[in-house]
Amino acid sequence: MLALSYAYMKLGRHELAYQYATKCVQASTSKSTHWLMGMAIATNYLLAKGELQDADTLIGNIFKASCSYGLEMLIVNYFNCIFKPLAKYASRHGIESEYIEKIESMLEEKQTRRVSSNMLKITMFGDVLVSVDGKEIIWKTKKSKDLFLHYLLHRNTGIDRGVIINILWKDYLYDSAINNLKTTNNIIRRTLSAYNIGFSLNYANSKYGLTLKSVDNDFYAYCALRDKFHLESSLPAMVKLMNQMLKLYRGDFATDMTPFKEFNDERKSLKQDLIVMLLKLVRGLSAQEDFIEAKRFLSALIIIDKQNDYQKAVAELDAKIKI
Repeated sequence: MLALSYAYMKLGRHELAYQYATKCVQASTSKSTHWLMGMAIATNYLLAKGELQDADTLIGNIFKASCSYGLEMLIVNYFNCIFKPLAKYASRHGIESEYIEKIESMLEEKQTRRVSSNMLKITMFGDVLVSVDGKEIIWKTKKSKDLFLHYLLHRNTGIDRGVIINILWKDYLYDSAINNLKTTNNIIRRTLSAYNIGFSLNYANSKYGLTLKSVDNDFYAYCALRDKFHLESSLPAMVKLMNQMLKLYRGDFATDMTPFKEFNDERKSLKQDLIVMLLKLVRGLSAQEDFIEAKRFLSALIIIDKQNDYQKAVAELDAKIKI
């Protein structure tokens, strides 16, 4: 009955919402969540129609009950759609003032958490995808996206202003290029702010640097694993790290960023490094006579490195596996 009442209320069919809310209140345990929400929906209806008798007492009791029975978060979670009109009435008439202030404070805290918790997800293996909550970010201009991705590529060092101009505006007069750079940086700032993404974009020592406060970037994660792999001497640990790396390496790096030399160089470097690591792992596992595991990583190597022929190595491992 509460579900029907809530659905009719959202559809704007307030009389039916009131009827089912009343039935819900009558059937519910007193001071339960169903009772509280049913009471609020019914009270909203009567308040809007001007037919609510002793409104101060009734609205006061609703908020007192939610406080006494620990239902504050119910008020917060359904505030805008159910409890907001009652809270406004309570504020105007000085009803449960301290409790209403507490609810407002909780609402502000929830909003702050929501804004600060927006996770930027960036996929850079294969075609690049930048998204928030599963929705791709829409950039005002292509250059704003391109510059944003260059900032990601140079996250530890920043990019010299002259290098940026040479990449994106090399055919422009210097003053015009500078103005375009400033405009594009402002587009990046506005875009990230619009999606509630925490960031800082700073200029120091002729370099621009972008820092993101909450980001899930497969490129960053891969590089961290790669660095650990190069420092590791334990073969089981190397196997574990490589398994994690191969999950991230779903395709060559930034395959849709081929117009840019920096990305092409990084793509080539990442691929060559991965090939060397896989070869090292295959040889190490073969030396320990773990031929099945060596064959598994050799198969991954064949998929990644299509320019070389590994059929002889496959035949040798297959022969050892049969033995």
